[in-house]
Amino acid sequence: MIGPPPARPDLLLGLTALVGCSAATREPRPDILLVSLDTTRADHVDLDASDGTLTPTLARLAADGVAFEESFTPVPLTLPAHTSLLTGTEPISHGVRNNDRYRLGPEATTLAELLHAEGWATAAVIGAFPLEASTGLDQGFDTYDQQGLAPPDAHTEEYPERDASEVAAAALQLLAELPRPAFLFVHFYDPHQPWNAPAPWAGLTPDPYRAEIAYTDGELGKVVAAVRRRDPEAVVVVTADHGESLGEHGEGSHGIFLHDATTRVPLVVGAAGRVPARGVLAAPVARLTDVVPTILDLAGLPIPAGVQGRSLLPGLRGAPMPAVPVFAETVMPEESYGFAPMESLVEGNLRLVISPRRRLFDLRADPGEVHDIAATRAADVERLANALDAYVVEHRSAAAAAARAPEDPQRTAALQALGYVDLGLARHGGDIYEHTSLLALSWKRDAMGRPTAIAADEVVQALQDNPDLGGLWELGLNFLALRPDPRFVGLAREGRERFSGSPGLLALAAYAEASAGDFGQARAALAAFEGACRHQAEEGPRVSVSALTFAAEAALLAGLKEELAWATDRLRQEPLMTGDSLSNRARFLHALGRLAEAEADYRAAAAQLPDDPEILFNLAAALAGQGKLAEAEVAFARGLTLAPDQAVQWARRAQILQRLGRAVEADGACARHRALGGADPACEVAPADRGDGRE
Repeated sequence: MIGPPPARPDLLLGLTALVGCSAATREPRPDILLVSLDTTRADHVDLDASDGTLTPTLARLAADGVAFEESFTPVPLTLPAHTSLLTGTEPISHGVRNNDRYRLGPEATTLAELLHAEGWATAAVIGAFPLEASTGLDQGFDTYDQQGLAPPDAHTEEYPERDASEVAAAALQLLAELPRPAFLFVHFYDPHQPWNAPAPWAGLTPDPYRAEIAYTDGELGKVVAAVRRRDPEAVVVVTADHGESLGEHGEGSHGIFLHDATTRVPLVVGAAGRVPARGVLAAPVARLTDVVPTILDLAGLPIPAGVQGRSLLPGLRGAPMPAVPVFAETVMPEESYGFAPMESLVEGNLRLVISPRRRLFDLRADPGEVHDIAATRAADVERLANALDAYVVEHRSAAAAAARAPEDPQRTAALQALGYVDLGLARHGGDIYEHTSLLALSWKRDAMGRPTAIAADEVVQALQDNPDLGGLWELGLNFLALRPDPRFVGLAREGRERFSGSPGLLALAAYAEASAGDFGQARAALAAFEGACRHQAEEGPRVSVSALTFAAEAALLAGLKEELAWATDRLRQEPLMTGDSLSNRARFLHALGRLAEAEADYRAAAAQLPDDPEILFNLAAALAGQGKLAEAEVAFARGLTLAPDQAVQWARRAQILQRLGRAVEADGACARHRALGGADPACEVAPADRGDGRE
């Protein structure tokens, strides 16, 4: 947890001069609960309070308060969206534009700082690593609970997200301890991929995404009830940072496009005695930047002049409010894929998207936003483009560039473990709408949010369609290598020729040559790979874990111990996060005879993938090699419980049991081995030949 924030005299002395209510006219100070549901589409939240709703907590909040039918995020990415939510400013003002390599500066003022200066106890419970304290979002919080979210090293069992039940439990504990008035911010990450809601929510719907939202709603209900018990007139605001494309426009997740699927979010406000029960409102349009001024207004506090959103309190109470433009942006197409960044502006029923080509969509006539009408509405395009330019000029801050932070390898690894993809493509400014095959490779996932086995023909076609995109070739060849596909070797050789300086493609070429049995070419490719790695260490981004893994696999296949040691030592420098990557590194260490290091990685991998018998069998072998026979036998037993048809592993367990003097159990293991068709010599020794006096 993070301790109390430093004093901010500028806040304490300056609030009375700001726009808003005076202290003399304030109502009693309420508890304030602000909740963010990560990755939650507005159209997947059911605000109908009738029986059978999958989100009864949100439905009750809407029935007792107000929900906005049209509410939008300024950016479909977790960290920048939450930064806007907690500062009331646009990304082009606060400067946090993406999840990685950005940090909110101390010159920014958060809602927590404003409330803390006015006497509120402030606390936050964070559900995932993208919002951890080093991002600067902890500013103003007395307590910033991010238990278990610190970037782990190779041998910890922590992971960069935590379950909704854990988040809710932490929030309930804080509510039991916080004095009044209190401001509590709670972040639930579960609707983000992968989707694996527990029972009974998993059985409520065949849609795993909706099931996760339903599960989160159930945990949210516990927190809301606790807040209401503390203060029946507490201010409760529930929203989301962004939505989820779910395959629309060729995008499987979020961060690339600026359509309703990812920019329209739920926003529900309840405050008994302050907000009348009005249900779902068609107007006004709301934005995440409006949350800070609305909460301050509901709390009877002044709204700082630097806040760029507006208070929605008049609209909550039934007064008409003027229309405002809805701006959104994303730099992910540029920073992760090399294409042009994207901006959009919504006015009325029209959305203009600039990517850099201008596209226009009629949200009323074409809610799926699949028909670009820019060619027939040139005047509207020009008007909205001018309005967008004016909005950017008005809201951009010169200080925003300072939010760019140095690369943090551990944070990057944690984000990759959560599914955020960065291909590291050179920036060329193209239009990503015209390269959706690249997105299919990056984001295409199954119903559980895991990468799918995309048809090999799709991959090959994508490579042929994009001969100059090295990052796409690297990703595509990764898919083909893991199938495997007979075209992989030829395409890997072509990729090496096209992108001779790319470490990733050189590693894949080495693996292809080793797989084909051409160990001489594999050695040459590995030599080129090492040279490219050294060059990139001096002048470019870090070499990917994937590239180092393929290089090590190539060296292992070709029997090149020196090259294997070099690649493995490089992998030892990486903060690996996933069970698969830890298991791979353990295998390489095992092959090098570095058994203690291999054991540590196998154990870390098994903690993340407890149902993978291969990891347990390899762990058992590493333990046996160190003479840890009892532990090895336990690992063999666990693995054989998961995979009882492995004849070879029964024989290996029998050998361990024999060395432990447990002959009867060894006989039983050998019997299972023979029943499965095994003929290992270790199981051919007759009981009378053991010399142990037994028959």
